Amino acid sequence: TLLVFQYQPLSIFFQEAQTLQWKIRINRELTELDRVKPYIGKILQEESITVESIQDAQLIVEEILVNIIEYGGNNQHPCFIDLEIKIEDNTLTMVFQDDGKPFNPLTEILAPDLSMNDEVRSSGGLGFYLVQEICDRIDYDYHHGKNILTTYQNINKR
Repeated sequence: TLLVFQYQPLSIFFQEAQTLQWKIRINRELTELDRVKPYIGKILQEESITVESIQDAQLIVEEILVNIIEYGGNNQHPCFIDLEIKIEDNTLTMVFQDDGKPFNPLTEILAPDLSMNDEVRSSGGLGFYLVQEICDRIDYDYHHGKNILTTYQNINKR
């Protein structure tokens, strides 16, 4: 004999995790930022995310896309960047995939020396440094000919 119980509380405080997900395909052109940033702002605003969290997410997207567009090309046409956005609980996860040359920004972009003034400090690295400061975690993988950069950002709701 086998007896199985499944507890399903009726409390209003119990709620199964719900994952919201969007996918965007982006041409490898800087002008795409004019389309993508407002779109991300709109979908996050509709999910009652705070303005500060939305602005941080838009900054992450801008800095990562600029790096991919300007430095990740491999002269294949057409070249696209796929962006997947997920919200689960209070975490915004963004997955950037591109078919450019392998490039791990976590190991290949050096942190800028913030003690130096702007004229003396070498250019580069500041944007990704900001991304690292905003994100709670960043992962990189190169799989099946694709760079896969995943950012995790704790977000606040209004």
